[in-house]
Amino acid sequence: MRLGLGYLAEVFSIQEKVKYARLAERNDFASVWVAEHYFSRDAIVTASVLLSQTKRVRVGTSVINPYTRHPALLGMTSATLDEMSGGRFILGLGTGFPHWIEGQMGIQLGSPMTALFESFRIIRNMLDRSASELKGRRFIVHDVSLGFNKKSSRVPIYLAAVGPKMLKKAAQLADGVIMSGGSSTYYLRHAIPIIRDGLASSGKSRFDLVCLALLALSNDRWKARESLKPWVMMPLLRKGRAKQVLPDETVLAKSKAAWDSGDRRKAEREFPDEVMDAVSIAGGVEDCVAGVEMFKGLGLTELVLVPVSLQGGLLPKLMKRLAS
Repeated sequence: MRLGLGYLAEVFSIQEKVKYARLAERNDFASVWVAEHYFSRDAIVTASVLLSQTKRVRVGTSVINPYTRHPALLGMTSATLDEMSGGRFILGLGTGFPHWIEGQMGIQLGSPMTALFESFRIIRNMLDRSASELKGRRFIVHDVSLGFNKKSSRVPIYLAAVGPKMLKKAAQLADGVIMSGGSSTYYLRHAIPIIRDGLASSGKSRFDLVCLALLALSNDRWKARESLKPWVMMPLLRKGRAKQVLPDETVLAKSKAAWDSGDRRKAEREFPDEVMDAVSIAGGVEDCVAGVEMFKGLGLTELVLVPVSLQGGLLPKLMKRLAS
């Protein structure tokens, strides 16, 4: 299982992300991943900077969506980043958070599966130097093809998926699947066989299974875990998510009721410690090494550590420890 480093848009400045990306490269991490959370730092600009300031590590988006950037634009962007980096860019594509896209920006989501897979088809054709022609339910394109980058490497596209249908379809179509922060080992044990079932009918010899794991580093383990709660709650308290990733969704009933009523502080207080321990990595260096071990042997290709809060000096120590 390879290791990667992921960034939430809100947490670190661009300069800090460059520093840690270089550190990840020195410690032989396989990749660096950039999220796009609205309304914070732009993922494409950040990815461009990281690619320009590193030499070997791959850089991916985890994730961007086809609602705020048309698939044809995403094809152009991916090919450009591939060209500038010598083949180190990975396009991580997902459907994003409905509240940001539909609630705040007024962009109608429609069927997320339709939008995701139609956009994948358009982008894949463009990146494979074919003309893209599609009259879909969400997107319509006519004779869309790249006018450059004809001899570049094949840009991999990974799809973010949670439910069984999306996992199986992603395995059949894409180069990899991204499982979001908040994925428990229970969920992974059930999701990975679904992915493998999809792969069996695809004929592909290589496929990457990437899982994001939220990380908080502090010698005070309780404080580290508490600092992660708002970030863990955001995905897990979404409608239908807990049922998919936890063995018993009722453990979140009190927290979800408080969240739905608008009382975020109570939602945090009611959020169970055992769920936090199942879906995130928190504490000192050795606590976090043990947390990484929890994900080994499940069939993941890559575990991406996504720091949310750091006590000074501990991330370099953790990286060095994991590299040893």
